[in-house]
Amino acid sequence: MKVIFVRHGETDYSLADQRELTTIEMNFCPLTEEGMKQAEEAAINQSLQPGNLIISSPYTRALQTAEILNRQLELPLRVEFDLHEWNIDLEGKYLSREEQRDRIEDFFAHKGVYPEGEKKPWESLGHLRKRFRGAIGKYREYSPVIVVCHGMIIQCQTRFLDDGLPFCGIVNFDFDFKL
Repeated sequence: MKVIFVRHGETDYSLADQRELTTIEMNFCPLTEEGMKQAEEAAINQSLQPGNLIISSPYTRALQTAEILNRQLELPLRVEFDLHEWNIDLEGKYLSREEQRDRIEDFFAHKGVYPEGEKKPWESLGHLRKRFRGAIGKYREYSPVIVVCHGMIIQCQTRFLDDGLPFCGIVNFDFDFKL
């Protein structure tokens, strides 16, 4: 299945920082003005033209990006719950930016796998990949599909583990359901 990944635009987390929102509440933060411009620029990128359907994460930053893309592309748009961002905190509490960075570093240090006999406070790589596979599997007949989601989802599916995936970055990928 051909997947055209689009990372969401730049997000305005100022309210989250001011109010110390939980990791769950942070997902309601909208795009910045720059994030909206990034999505508008991505919408005219020719690599999106073969897409037959837009599938979006339910989080505001991805939905807002998908809506901006859709104004240009005029494709059917579906929202899939299981395309939500990697769960950095399974307890759903407030994490400072430093604590978030530490969790991300821990995830990569362990290659997304819990050490033997240990449960980490973040979602495992195996679980993330499984829910992604379930979310897009029902759209195989629409290939290629445009999937608007989050950097960690894209990195973990494509093994594009370079920190350099920009906001509204586009990655073309042949997804193999057999793996």
